[in-house]
Amino acid sequence: MELSPPPSELEAEYATLFTTGSLHFLHELISTFDKEVEQILQLRVSRKAHLDISGDLPNFLESTAHIRADPDWRVLPVPPRLQKRHVDIGDMAPCDTQCFIRALQSPAQGIQ
Repeated sequence: MELSPPPSELEAEYATLFTTGSLHFLHELISTFDKEVEQILQLRVSRKAHLDISGDLPNFLESTAHIRADPDWRVLPVPPRLQKRHVDIGDMAPCDTQCFIRALQSPAQGIQ
């Protein structure tokens, strides 16, 4: 684990976040799960390579087919507000008040 110095003017927040206890906790997490995470990441890379080479598409497990066949086990439909998103304004921060107000007043269906 490597800790970089805090960005300028964020020293207090940095000290609040990276306490001795939180750093010990992170160290314990990394020590406990690092090998397992590395194995999972390697499996992900090999699975992607297999899918790229074979042209196969990922699919659901056969052992869970009964769940997908159950007509009572469904998600709700997409809400009407999200069904037609032809115009979407991205990267809009509320801290830029004037731009945010203009975005809210615009005919866009979504603001991110």
